[in-house]
Amino acid sequence: MNIIEQLQKKQIRFNEQQEQAVLDDSRYLLLLAVPGSGKTTVMVSRLARMIGENGIEPQQLLTMTFSREAARDMAMRFHALFPELAVPRFSTIHSFCHFVLRQYAVAYRRQLPRNIEAENTALKRSVLLRRIYQNFHQDYLGDDALDILSSEISFIKNRMIRPEDFSAFHFETQGLDTIFQEYENFKRNNGLMDFDDMLSICLEIFDKCPQLLSSLCRQFPYISVDEAQDTSPLQHKIIQRLADKGSLFMVGDEDQSIYSFRGACPELLLDFPRSYPGAKILKMEQNFRSAREIVESADRFIRQNKHRYDKNMYCDKPDGDCIYDMELDDYRSQYGQVLTLLDALPPKDSVAVLYRNNESAVPLIDLLDKKGIPFYAREHRASFFSHFVVRDMLSFFRLSRCPNDIEAFRNIYYKLYLSRKIYQYAERHYTEYDNIFDLVLTVRMLPKYTAQRIRDIRDRLPKLCGMRPLRAISYIEDSLGYHDFLSSRADNGFTAETLQQKLNILKSVAAGYDTIDSFVSRLQELERLIGKSKDRTGMRITLSTIHSAKGQEFDHVILLDLIEGIFPGADAVKEKNSGNPFPYEEEVRLFYVAATRAKKRLYLMEARKINGCPAYPSRFLSHLLGEMPQEPSGMEGRRIYHSTYRNGVILSQEGDTITAEFELFGQRSFSLSYCMEHGVIKIMN
Repeated sequence: MNIIEQLQKKQIRFNEQQEQAVLDDSRYLLLLAVPGSGKTTVMVSRLARMIGENGIEPQQLLTMTFSREAARDMAMRFHALFPELAVPRFSTIHSFCHFVLRQYAVAYRRQLPRNIEAENTALKRSVLLRRIYQNFHQDYLGDDALDILSSEISFIKNRMIRPEDFSAFHFETQGLDTIFQEYENFKRNNGLMDFDDMLSICLEIFDKCPQLLSSLCRQFPYISVDEAQDTSPLQHKIIQRLADKGSLFMVGDEDQSIYSFRGACPELLLDFPRSYPGAKILKMEQNFRSAREIVESADRFIRQNKHRYDKNMYCDKPDGDCIYDMELDDYRSQYGQVLTLLDALPPKDSVAVLYRNNESAVPLIDLLDKKGIPFYAREHRASFFSHFVVRDMLSFFRLSRCPNDIEAFRNIYYKLYLSRKIYQYAERHYTEYDNIFDLVLTVRMLPKYTAQRIRDIRDRLPKLCGMRPLRAISYIEDSLGYHDFLSSRADNGFTAETLQQKLNILKSVAAGYDTIDSFVSRLQELERLIGKSKDRTGMRITLSTIHSAKGQEFDHVILLDLIEGIFPGADAVKEKNSGNPFPYEEEVRLFYVAATRAKKRLYLMEARKINGCPAYPSRFLSHLLGEMPQEPSGMEGRRIYHSTYRNGVILSQEGDTITAEFELFGQRSFSLSYCMEHGVIKIMN
């Protein structure tokens, strides 16, 4: 009895494409699998056939994927379907590389570097990076900025970028070249490595120890790779060396590649026939997960990307209305609309609310908790609350109540353009004064214009105490000069979008509270709540970024923030208009992944106004629904006020991109919807 007949007895029936993938014995084979096409069952069935029918020893099979959870799930699936067979090796690529390092250490009597990211390591990677950053910038590295720095370091290593080529890439972390070199030197001098070093060192071993590489090739002549679209150039080189004398079966879908920020390179799948001469390419194009309208719309949507294989995703389910475009009057009303939907959907159906960034969930978590609705926040960390923008706002609040709070002053002194020497002087003498700003004004070296600014802040700070939280945040921005500081940070390594988003989320939560004390208490409650919510597995409602939802499926998906300039992001659109399509194509893939998580229904949230100003629906809506994109128009000649560039007149508009002439700054272009959402501009007429 062959493998296909065995599976049929277990009520598993493959279509023609799936069966071909299970039975094909080509040396180099790439299987392109659309969402919901049953790739895991096909992969483990193919391995079972190789063992049961071809007589291959299980220990000769190595299957690599990119998460421990996926490797564990594949092993469990194999054992559940084929309990009579020995389970072959399922491993993450990092785990395999660590295995290679151990083999090398034993064979050549070398001491392995200690993993700085191991649980029992005294000095953690995060601690080291924060220390290096602090020494370089004299500033605390918050969790969000730490995530960005860590991702950029991983990107550099996985893309194998040389230090002299750093300038060709846009990195958000200021001084990354120096920080990166300090980080590398410290590890090298102290016998340490991180997870990415496992890959780099493994490739180095392959280069300098061909005997060890040959031994590994003989040990694992049959290599399989899952989620191949997430392979970085460094990982691809490791896989290519292993498969040089054996065979390679790669499974992936370049349309679902959404991790370029980690170094993933979907172009490697497109280059597969050149990398592996004589390679064969198969496709699995039937989606068994989603309703027909979702499948057909998503297939039409992804075709706007040019750098991809031609695939025709389809399904055999009956037709019906499954996509709902929720047109709302105001951006903030999407959170209330989510609650309405949750109440109306069948109580036993699973629901996911998906968004671009974790911060988007904070106002929704606030509402869900108030209503007593249980939820699970997938891989949600409370990093928002440790971001310097949030800490700064809380520090201003504290100083308004206690004007000699030295800890709060330490958080914001340099944001008031005061030097570290002045802070150190204040730290020595603050107990002698009731108001720390009076102390600062006694410093003789203080320039006159700085002294006047400090007097203004000293006199204005007490007014915060009686303000509603939303008004207080705006007051700190406008009257205490915090907006000017954020503008300067946006020019020095931080994106304006990231910084403004933090303020926008704060304002969304602040709008529901009457006093600063109640608002601050609620932020503390939300931080604790979010920290605990990751343990609530099995909940009907899941809150997740689109990236974290990859590989998941839900009966209903609610997708937030579908506004031009937000999704797709303004930077990606700008790059596309400048002739670089790759950032925009990743935005398209991200939306495609989000849409194909839904089994029954997909709800899309758009808004017509943000902060009282016109907003425009994401162009992705028109592409998904098969409509002609509606370009916003009629803005030429209108006067505007921009929070950075001040007074200006709109000269032209192309889609969401506005070009305006400003009195002091000349012509500037920007995303209209993004600036409206974050209160950056006001339409004057």
